[in-house]
Amino acid sequence: MTPTTTVGIGISLRSNILEQLHKHFNELELFNDVPISTILDPRNLHFQDPVNCLRAIGKIKRLLIGLQNEQSAVETEPTTSSQLSISNNQSFDLWSYHKTVASLQIENRTKPVDQELNYYLTKPVVPINTNPLEAWDVIKSMHHNLFEVARTKLSIIAIHRFHRNDYFLKQAKF
Repeated sequence: MTPTTTVGIGISLRSNILEQLHKHFNELELFNDVPISTILDPRNLHFQDPVNCLRAIGKIKRLLIGLQNEQSAVETEPTTSSQLSISNNQSFDLWSYHKTVASLQIENRTKPVDQELNYYLTKPVVPINTNPLEAWDVIKSMHHNLFEVARTKLSIIAIHRFHRNDYFLKQAKF
């Protein structure tokens, strides 16, 4: 084989590989977990499509609402009649349970679910060479509920990053 033929085969191989990668991974932002994990990565890569970014933010908000509902369900569990025993020196208040539940609902309304997410999204990104798990160890004290969501999604971004980095390293050899 001549050097020109070898170069032609290499260029053809490279274009075929890039075409297949584009075909299989071009719409990666449309999958459920990849956009969520991308947003929750403190290094925060940017989306190509703002609509997909908004969808992912909406999904994170729904996950946070579900998490908050689970937590508030435990807090507002109705008490049994045995737990409502009245001591001799207290008077019976028919509306005490209602007042307690109403005050908890008002308290929950004053803490918007997405306030934590909005605060996280407005913070500056960490350097690209930072380990996201170590960054979340620092962040989790300020964003506890968001950390619970991120903890389940960060493994996805790690796998995705590994394949992307491997792809870019191989591409650089051409």
